[in-house]
Amino acid sequence: LIQWSLYMIFLMCFHFGEFLVTCVYKPTQVSYDSFVINHSTGYTAAALMSWFEFWIETLLLPSGFKFCLPIFILGLCLVIIGQYYRCAAMWT
Repeated sequence: LIQWSLYMIFLMCFHFGEFLVTCVYKPTQVSYDSFVINHSTGYTAAALMSWFEFWIETLLLPSGFKFCLPIFILGLCLVIIGQYYRCAAMWT
């Protein structure tokens, strides 16, 4: 459940970051849509399918099978770099 919790924390940080950057750099465009939660049907479907996949794997695979520290660190770095570039793109 640590992986699920971290995923949800990063997902919430992404959506809050989108809202915060919009507030700072485009204050006239701030609205509920700035959270990007209701982005599109495709986004919602992909999120729901990823949650479904996670829980099916958690139920069917051995407990230590899903975690690999080097891949976790790589993923964390990619999340941080991706969020930086996304915010920088909105700034410019």
